[in-house]
Amino acid sequence: MLGFVKLRISILRELRALGFNILRSSASPDDNDPNWIPGRVNLDVCVGSTGDHANVGVLDSEQQKVLFIEEALLKFKDEDLTGKVFYIYNECEEQVSRT
Repeated sequence: MLGFVKLRISILRELRALGFNILRSSASPDDNDPNWIPGRVNLDVCVGSTGDHANVGVLDSEQQKVLFIEEALLKFKDEDLTGKVFYIYNECEEQVSRT
């Protein structure tokens, strides 16, 4: 099934294994329950050679929020993650995400 599931570390690991490296949301910076869409970007082009993304994990702008999956895996726990991510899931995962 396709749909939004609660954002968790296990989901981030699965998305990384599928080749995704960012999550994007068009939510405003003060939205505490954003909907995330997985994406793939060349991080060297996206943030430049300085690696600024390594210090933040999440970038907020007026247009969108960006969550760097690798940095989130290093810095966050499940309880630190907010929102839901668009994901292909089976019905067992859906039951777990509701709890």
